[in-house]
Amino acid sequence: MLVIADVMANSHDAGVAWCFEGLTIRLAQSLGLHLDQPLSTPDSLQRLRKEIWWRIVWQESSLALAFDRPSTLQVQRTIITPGTNELSYNDCMKTICEIGLEIVRERSTRGAGQFTLEDISRFLGALNEMTQEAAPYLKDATLCHTTKARLEYWSLYLHRSYVNAELYRSLLRDRSSSPDDLDAYVRCLSGTITGFLHLQVIAPAVKQSSIFVQRALSSALMLCTMDDLSRTRPV
Repeated sequence: MLVIADVMANSHDAGVAWCFEGLTIRLAQSLGLHLDQPLSTPDSLQRLRKEIWWRIVWQESSLALAFDRPSTLQVQRTIITPGTNELSYNDCMKTICEIGLEIVRERSTRGAGQFTLEDISRFLGALNEMTQEAAPYLKDATLCHTTKARLEYWSLYLHRSYVNAELYRSLLRDRSSSPDDLDAYVRCLSGTITGFLHLQVIAPAVKQSSIFVQRALSSALMLCTMDDLSRTRPV
């Protein structure tokens, strides 16, 4: 079901992809994939169930943001322990999924135009906290000495930039937004494109991923609509 939803998303068939995603979630919940398993459950089975569930959460978060669809999926935010600097790539991506779902859920209940500066600052703060506590190589590209590390760095860079851009886009609808907010929005859009360009050099197959392509293309289109393109960074 996940594969079918992904294929439909790659075909830009938002309606069908969203329907299959909803069906996938219901089936997963009926199997209890979202629940903690008894201690008697083998470790390998627990890991498999959790991995499948988080793949579903990732796809739900990505499709909801991409197609601006509401989500009823409830995922409790992971508590980040300050001062660890040990968050793995998977830990960071889980946090991005959780924040993405919170954003679309609040949009559906209050409307994107009803986001307050306090709401946006809260989400931005959570993303910044995640970044600060991430493993060193996820914060500094010069510390990436393997292909896997470089892929994870630029993938996280792309997705973090995109979610930040979504937040600033909501803020720019407020007439009280400042030029600094516009600059930050442009930087996030440029960051999304930069991440994609680096990824497609490392792994050309990324061009076959609907989520990566959609986020890069939508960011590029938004930059093209900006009044002052001279303020964008070259990418």
